[in-house]
Amino acid sequence: MKKIYLLLLSFVAFAAQSQTPISNPDKDLIVQKCLEFQPLVDKIPVEVQAMMADYYILGNNMGSDFSQNLIVNGKKISFLNKSDLSSGKPYFDFFTLNVENDRAFVRYYFTYNNGEKTTIPITIDFVKTNSVWQVLQYTI
Repeated sequence: MKKIYLLLLSFVAFAAQSQTPISNPDKDLIVQKCLEFQPLVDKIPVEVQAMMADYYILGNNMGSDFSQNLIVNGKKISFLNKSDLSSGKPYFDFFTLNVENDRAFVRYYFTYNNGEKTTIPITIDFVKTNSVWQVLQYTI
């Protein structure tokens, strides 16, 4: 009986490890705020914005607790590999995404090709006040 119990316990532990991680809602909100960040949107040419049926993110440097089913402004998020970049799709590259308690720091880039490759670097410090993430300061 003891062996069956240990076998069952081992199976449950293995099954728990193989499940998809639960997303971090704060991280999802921060990513959403970064994708729709108005000072960035204001710098993107209208014709490039028109090409953006979805949001493309290079790789997944954000960790396993990011929801890959996130929808922002009615657009889904798709992850690209470096080999996919030749298609000329505008994309985001999150270099740093740290969320701890009521503070968050993000460093990311938006790259597009409108006759010439352009990369816009963005750094944002967020603070969470009364359960709402707000931009504390940013550079673009």
